[in-house]
Amino acid sequence: LTLVAGLVDGGNAALAGCDLLPGDVVVSAGGAATECLDYDGTVDALVGLPPAPAPAELVVKRLVKVPLVTCKVMFPPEDKRPDEVMRLRRGNQLRAELLKNRIEMPFCGEDMQCCKNCVVLVRKGMALLKPQDVGERQMLKKEPYWRLTCRANIRWDLDEDAELVIRVRPDLTNIMAKKDPFAKYGMQ
Repeated sequence: LTLVAGLVDGGNAALAGCDLLPGDVVVSAGGAATECLDYDGTVDALVGLPPAPAPAELVVKRLVKVPLVTCKVMFPPEDKRPDEVMRLRRGNQLRAELLKNRIEMPFCGEDMQCCKNCVVLVRKGMALLKPQDVGERQMLKKEPYWRLTCRANIRWDLDEDAELVIRVRPDLTNIMAKKDPFAKYGMQ
């Protein structure tokens, strides 16, 4: 693997106005594969190209830094478990990443009806997750900072590294309990 370190002033690539950047990988030169060659093999292939101004084909791959989300996972105090940190890529489903990092999450029943047991409280970074679909929004309408891990994915359009902080198993008894609509009026 040979990476471009820079262009030589007055060299063929600089004179041709190539859009080469430091970090680009030379894949082929004049139709000869160079991707798996060492530095000397790549230079030999480049020397074999016709001199400027004759056209020469140079194929490169541009390495691009993929933004990552650092996710801090907090646990309920009764678990007496330290916080954990995991790194998430764009598009990853939150539940799958939690399970991959050995953080147990309940799952939907056999009928695949969502039961809200995989809910997390998002303490920081809600905008890093894809927006809720209609079903999730209706299920969690009383808890705007909660997300279902089975439906929450990291957004694809992230441009830079970011931080997400979640708390697993928030107080489910609060949202799952039947509500008395007249309690707030002091009526029974």
